Amino acid sequence: MRSNHVFAVALLLAASLALPARTQAAAADGNIEWNGISHYPWQERRPLCPVNGESFQVRFQTYRNDLTSAALRLTVGASVTAIPATRIATRGPYDVWAAQIPATASNTESYWIELTDGAVTDYLSKNGLTHTVPADGGYAINFTTFEHAPPGATLVNGGAAVFKVWAPDVATAFVRGVFNNWGTLAMTKTGEWFTAKGLNV
Repeated sequence: MRSNHVFAVALLLAASLALPARTQAAAADGNIEWNGISHYPWQERRPLCPVNGESFQVRFQTYRNDLTSAALRLTVGASVTAIPATRIATRGPYDVWAAQIPATASNTESYWIELTDGAVTDYLSKNGLTHTVPADGGYAINFTTFEHAPPGATLVNGGAAVFKVWAPDVATAFVRGVFNNWGTLAMTKTGEWFTAKGLNV
């Protein structure tokens, strides 16, 4: 009986040590826990690859109860708009937040995440976390080049797919498949990546 009790205490101790140490300090206390914040845009947009200026959701996570509020700052042309984010779920020691970006007629837009804990506000953008408004342009959405697509083939609204491949050492790339009768769908190069949208996949 005593050995079972000792084993149970050891299990509880191991479980508490397995949690990130900072989660135990996460609270609405004016201190944003940077090591609990993450946003992987190619995994945390819904749909994963928005097309044709459609509305989409952006998700990110923080340590549970660490923030008093959060928002997205959306840039379209010269206009910057604040879009409130709300907690939509908890996942282990984390809160999952989401904000809905409205449909647009623009070919390009970008966003960064604004994190607030009391009187303190920090920012998450493509180059990481900062105490000041990001100067890196934010996470880019380009409805022409689809550079925001996840790697591989991603089904998108309208019965199509967006293809993306990393190929830094080549000048041209093509996609062939049943959808284009094994023809050559030319891909667009942006940096080290190629992208293309195939119809009726």
